[in-house]
This record gives sequence, structure tokens and C-alpha cells, in this order.
Amino acid sequence: MDSGAVGGIEVSVVVPTYNEEKNIGTLLRALDEALHGIPYEVVIVDDASQDKTIEVANATPISGHLVVYRKPKRTGKPESLAIGLKVARGRYISFLDADLEYPPKAIAQMYHEALETNADIIAAARIDKRPLHRRVISWGAKLLAKLMIRELRRLRDPTTELILAKKEALVKVGFEKYAKYIKPITAALRHTAKLGYRIAEVPVEVTPRQHGSSSFKTKWITAYLKELMDLTDWLIPKYIAIALVAALIAHVLNPAIGIASLAMSLAIRYIPLRRLINPLGLITAEATSTALKIASASLIGLPLAWLIASALEVALVMWLR
Repeated sequence: MDSGAVGGIEVSVVVPTYNEEKNIGTLLRALDEALHGIPYEVVIVDDASQDKTIEVANATPISGHLVVYRKPKRTGKPESLAIGLKVARGRYISFLDADLEYPPKAIAQMYHEALETNADIIAAARIDKRPLHRRVISWGAKLLAKLMIRELRRLRDPTTELILAKKEALVKVGFEKYAKYIKPITAALRHTAKLGYRIAEVPVEVTPRQHGSSSFKTKWITAYLKELMDLTDWLIPKYIAIALVAALIAHVLNPAIGIASLAMSLAIRYIPLRRLINPLGLITAEATSTALKIASASLIGLPLAWLIASALEVALVMWLR
């Protein structure tokens, strides 16, 4: 349902919900206070909740417009964000979880930052106050994103769940195509950065959810790794496969052509992946990993030294590409 007019909206806050009856009223009141003086709307996209999330939302008075979209069946948060973007009418779009881990007042701060800097996207850089295991998972996800996706390396928090962005930027990158991802916002940040959109960050303190339990599932870790592979054109498995072939060829040819086999090995790795890797980065990675392998083989044995050196080589190729 739509509780207000459609014109003049500056900020649309898209809130994906699933069984958030204990949080949604508090969230709406906090948003209303935080966005006082800013023409705004809240777009709730409910993932077929089995509690009274929608009833509580509709019963909570706010000064902004309220739009509630109920999905007929549960399809997950990423699709809810994509639907919310289509429904939203604001000049700026913000995605905000209903669990109150991210404070609603941060959206007003991000909006004013966008006006002052004229940035296309403002991302929340988390100051994480959640339990240790959540912080460790978050740190690992950020590290992997920065290692594998060069466009995200300048960001302090490329895996944030809270952004405020110009709607035109999200539409331009086709945000809806990331609805299948566990981290659609990370994918959108990468794409917008690649297209040259300006991204700024503001520090935001993140706290544990007040009611309910986290929907985090361990299977999301493997899904996230697959997404990172997808965003980098599956460079890591491609590189490993090609590097193994190159190493085998170099080993076979070394008795016949000597040092030239190393140059051939580098060429075999570079030519198929030349659009994805940096030649100087490849040479640096090869030289560093070879030096490590030679230096450590006598200490830890050749098999382990080779494994560690190979892992370092892949990491350097990704970082220096």
C-alpha cells in the first residue's frame, strides 16, 4: 500500500523485512526522527513474513510516505532490495536492514555528506561493535573483497550493508541483476567504481541487533566466494589451471632450453589472461614466490614450500593486477 503522494521525495529508504515485528516500529520512529526536514519515504519490502511485521509498520505513524510491498513467497533479501529500487521514487536510495544494527540516523548524515561532496554513492564504513565472531567474519569478507577486486581497494568497508546512492547510478549499473548475490551492494559498489562514479564513506557504528536472531548461514560463505570469483571473471581458478600447465611445460622443456623455459612459462600464463592481469605484477609475483620457495625449501620441505609460494604468487597476481 502507498500512504502518501509521490512528488518531491529526496530520500527513499528501502527496508527488506522478514519477521521483524519487534524491530520495525522502532526503526520507523527512528527514521522519522532522523530524517526530519528531509522529504523522504520508506519502502518496506516484506519477504512473506509469518508475524505481524506489516501490521506494525502500517500502524506506526511517520511524517514521510510509507510504501509496503509484500512478496507472495520468500525469495531472500537481495531480491527484496531489487524490488525496493524499482518501487522507490526518491532521488537518493538507501538500503537499510530492519534489525537496527545500522543506526537510522546514519542515513541523514550520509545524505548531507552527499550534498556537500556531490558524491554519487555514500557508503557506511563500519565501526563494528558486534560480537567477536561477527567482526572476524566481516573482516575476512572485507579482506577478500579488497584482495580480489581492485576497484574496491580504496574503500575502508567494501562489504558494507548500508549505502545511500543516487538512484540513477544504481539503475545505470543494473542493480537488479545482482539480486541473485549474497552481497549485491558489494557488487554494485564494484560496478559503479569501475564506471567512474564517485564513492565516499562515512564512519558508522554498528551494534548487535536488539530483537530476533541473525539470519546468517555458513553456506553464505561459499556463496560469497563464488560471487567474488564471478566479479573477477573467475581469474583465480583460471590462473591456477593455466599456471599448472605452464609449470609442467617448463619442467619438461627445462633440460632442453634452460632459462628460456621460465620465459615460456610466464608467456603461457600471461597471454590467455592478458586482459585480467598486469605483466609486471605477474613477473613480480613469480620472482617473489620463487625466492620464497628456494629460501624455505630446506626448512619446511619442498612440497610445503611450493604450496605456500604458489599461494603467495596467486595473491600477488590478484593484488598487483
